Amino acid sequence: GALVGASGIRTVVRDLYEASDGGSVTEALNDLFGFAKPRARRNLDPRIARAVASLSTDAEEVRSAAAAAREIGLSSSRFQHLFADEVGVPFRRFRIWQRLRAAIAEIVAGSSFTDAAHRAGFYDQAHFGRAFRQTFGAPASPSLRKVRQR
Repeated sequence: GALVGASGIRTVVRDLYEASDGGSVTEALNDLFGFAKPRARRNLDPRIARAVASLSTDAEEVRSAAAAAREIGLSSSRFQHLFADEVGVPFRRFRIWQRLRAAIAEIVAGSSFTDAAHRAGFYDQAHFGRAFRQTFGAPASPSLRKVRQR
C-alpha cells in the first residue's frame, strides 16, 4: 500500500538506513506500516487482481497496459486509472518492479546478470541496470554480488 517510488523516497530510505540511532528507523517504519495497513486489508477489484496475478507469474513477458486492459475488458485509459487507484502505483512502475524482483531472484540463485535480465523481460543487462539504479538509487552489480547464494 505504500508508494515506494515517489520522488525523494530514496533519500529518506537511505537516511534511515544510515542513521546511527535505531529509534528513528523503528518510528519511521511503524509510520510506513501504519499508512499501508488500511490499503492492505482492502480487496482488489477482481479485474485488477487478475492483471496483477498475470504480471506476477509472467515477468518475462513484456505486456503493455493496452494488452492487459484488453484481457480484462477495459479501455487502456480506464485500466491505468483503476490500476493506480487499486494498487497504489501506476501499471508501468508495478510491471518494472515485478521484473526487477524476478531478475534479482535469478541473480541471487546464481544466474549471470545478462541471463537474469533476459529471463525477467529486460532487453539487456544495461536496461536492467538502469531500472535497478532508478528504483534503488544504487548500481546493481555491487549491490547484488554480495547477496548471491554460493
